[in-house]
Amino acid sequence: MIRIMPTRLRAIFLPLLVLIPFSALAQDTPTEKEAARDVLKKMSALEQSLDVPGMVTRLTGPNAARDQVVARAKELIDKELLTLADDIATHPEIGFEEKRSVSKLTDYLRQHNFSIETGTAGLSTAFVAKFKGNNGSPVLGIILEYDALRGTKGAFHGDQHSAQGPVGMAAAVAMAEYLTRTKAPGSIVVYGTPGEEMMPPNAKTLMHEAHAFDGADIIVRSHASSQTSRPAHGFGSCCLNIVGAKYTFSGAPTHQMTPWMGRNAVEAVVQFFNNIDASRISIRPEARIQGVILEGGTAPNVVPDRAVADFYIRYPDEVYLQQVVEFVDNAAKAAALSTGTKVKIDHYGKDLSHRARDAGGGRVSIHEELRSHRNQPRAGEAAGL
Repeated sequence: MIRIMPTRLRAIFLPLLVLIPFSALAQDTPTEKEAARDVLKKMSALEQSLDVPGMVTRLTGPNAARDQVVARAKELIDKELLTLADDIATHPEIGFEEKRSVSKLTDYLRQHNFSIETGTAGLSTAFVAKFKGNNGSPVLGIILEYDALRGTKGAFHGDQHSAQGPVGMAAAVAMAEYLTRTKAPGSIVVYGTPGEEMMPPNAKTLMHEAHAFDGADIIVRSHASSQTSRPAHGFGSCCLNIVGAKYTFSGAPTHQMTPWMGRNAVEAVVQFFNNIDASRISIRPEARIQGVILEGGTAPNVVPDRAVADFYIRYPDEVYLQQVVEFVDNAAKAAALSTGTKVKIDHYGKDLSHRARDAGGGRVSIHEELRSHRNQPRAGEAAGL
């Protein structure tokens, strides 16, 4: 169900993260539109019923109160929070170990009259921060992420998570000050969500299941983007769905001088990667398939009997994503068959768009599961056959 907040606060809440720096933009590719045409038709009808263009015109028109909030958010970024973003960037922490980053973020929120509850959903670096001057609905929720990427030389920030927290807090504090100054109804809640770059566990899913997001009328976040504009105002989608998959190849060890007596698991994993590359021409270009080899033998004079590869497989919609996963699984099975080895496939984690449904106590504005592709051949099938 759609819950529409009062006009006065819509004019402040909704444009805020659009107008301040570092705004995140939705992904909306032609392939995604084709894959989800039925869903997009329903979304378009809903947009028309809500008169989204007219709403956008009103919300982005002259509004002194909104402009004041935006200016305050920018001031906080320029004078205080860019420095904090740089500090987090130079002290990176991987998922579920972000103790220092969480301490910095929550200290800042405390200084601006937010109460902090840590350990949300049993996650030590998750938190919920509520403005102490909250005054009923509507409730604006702001998500912060702060985990770093895992590199061979240690953790590093390469996906804007170091700045996402400070940008979100600028919006939260600016809005909280507005509510205090105007005595308008409304509440601000900040959600600290750890481990976005890792799975399992999926922190946001666990927090949703623990009812952390209940009561929110709208939840927003900031994130880096490769685009600086989108074709039209309205509903969109963000972030590729992901399947985490581990492929363990098992062979038979033998001495280097008699390799025909064994079965080489490293040869299998190398062939696996080659098979994936050969399959890319048959996979839609928005897909992202990348893996690393975690294990590959212990000594150069022994034919390795075990090799392990870990992959993140991504695609904008979860229906076609399963077909991409099937391509990758078949590449592994073919590699095992051609090298006389065996492969164990473990789909150990999923981040899918439908996991967001019912967050906020059932008041999320839109959720549709994507329909199947009637015109798209499945892996291993030729079109028209």
